[in-house]
Order: sequence, then C-alpha cells, then structure tokens
Amino acid sequence: MPSFSVRNGEYRDELIKYSYPLDEASTLEEGDVYIGTDLFLDAVLFFKEPSVELPIYISTVDGTSGGDDECNIVLSDATDARVAEALVSLSSDVANVYNNAGVLVGTLVMNMPALQRFIGSITGTLANLQPDTAVFSLDVSFVNRADHMRYISVGSSAVTNDITWVARHGCRWRLELGILYLDMVGDREEILSTEPVISINGVTAKSIWLTNHPESNIRINTANDRLEFTAARDA
Repeated sequence: MPSFSVRNGEYRDELIKYSYPLDEASTLEEGDVYIGTDLFLDAVLFFKEPSVELPIYISTVDGTSGGDDECNIVLSDATDARVAEALVSLSSDVANVYNNAGVLVGTLVMNMPALQRFIGSITGTLANLQPDTAVFSLDVSFVNRADHMRYISVGSSAVTNDITWVARHGCRWRLELGILYLDMVGDREEILSTEPVISINGVTAKSIWLTNHPESNIRINTANDRLEFTAARDA
C-alpha cells in the first residue's frame, strides 16, 4: 500500500465532519453499507448527455468484482437511470468517473483511512442503495444542455448561424461519421508558415482561436496534421 503525505491536514480534518460533496440530507448508510461523512473529500461530476437529470446518487456499491482492495461504485440520476461508474481502490485516493460510453465525466477524492474502512466492510458484497443514501450535492454536479457550437469569435466579431470557413490552398474540409476535419493535404511547413484558415464569414484574421465554452458539447482536437471537431457525447 502506498504511503501518503497529507497537505493542509487541518482543512482535511475539518472537512470530514461534513457530508460534502454529498448532500447534507443524505442518510450516508443503509444496511451494512456505511459511507459516513468522511469517505469523500471532494468530487466533480460533469455530464455531457442532456438526458441526464440531477441529482446524481450512488445506486450500487459492488465489492464482488476485482480484488479485495477495490470496489466499483455505480451512479444513477434522478430518473434512476445508470449514468456512470468509478472503480475506487486502496492504491489511490482519487478515482475517475466514466459514463456508460467510457468517457471521463468526473473525479472522486477520498479520505484514505475511511476508504480502507469502506472497502474492507463491503468486500464480497453487492448492495443496491436507496436514492437518498448518498446524493451528490448540486454544487459538484453539472449537466451540459448544449449539443452544438453556439458561436465562433474572430477578433471582436462573434460569428453565429450559418458559418462559411475558407481554408488556404493545401487544406481541405471533410465531414466523416459526424466529425468535421480540417486536413492539411499540402506542404505542412508552407501551410503552417501562414494561416490554415483564411477567413470566417468574410472576416479575415491573422489568428483564429477556437475554444470550448463550458456549456459546449464540442471537442476540438489536433491530430495527424488536422483539426477534429467532435461531439463530446460521442467521443
């Protein structure tokens, strides 16, 4: 088992007295499953599927899968639909949360002594919990309701509605399986010595910055000499 050096220990010790990041109305125990106020120190859950309904709660704890030092935590939404899961382990006090498609949608930060107690108590146990046992606070839970790019900012101009992109000679736009690509098919060094995109809706810009708004469901990636625009829910 790894050793841990806790920074800001006084803050950590104070935090475990409260239910955060779980809602203070959570019962925090059901049958033989005891979560307590000290298991989770922090969390963030950010779902990109507009169908997810808050609040999110722990619906299942599974101590039957994996080794004796780990447990699978299943999360469901307000409609009781399974929306994500996280594998927590004594090897780390941080666990990633993945949705049903395997996309990273959050992080759980745990208190190691409490995690040791928790995993030790549920090893070999599969328990389904009531929706009010462990509900994540709305302060740490978010759902993205936007499923497209709302606008593009070029300099001081915001371009919306129909958008016309003009790419430089040697670049090519391509739409394939729902992903928009900007491919560099010409001389890479020559293209990058200028600007691959000449203008957007007639607005010429020396530099065009593409960023994701917090409510955008678009991911912008660079790979193999091209830009990729992908709906995050499909990534």
